[in-house]
Amino acid sequence: MLLVLLVIVNALVMRAGLTRSTGWYWVLCITLPLLLIVTRNARKKQPEGVQRNVAGQLRWLLRIW
Repeated sequence: MLLVLLVIVNALVMRAGLTRSTGWYWVLCITLPLLLIVTRNARKKQPEGVQRNVAGQLRWLLRIW
């Protein structure tokens, strides 16, 4: 769920950067690394309880990172 949200946010930021102002591209410095971290961690095996909620996923992500 977090992965899809980050993809949508990145798409919106790129669209805003192309259509409105190039000042929006600085947001990609935050969202692209987050997207890469979430993608990398989504491929790893997660404990059963962590897969159910976003808060558990974020805690697990911060613990292993």
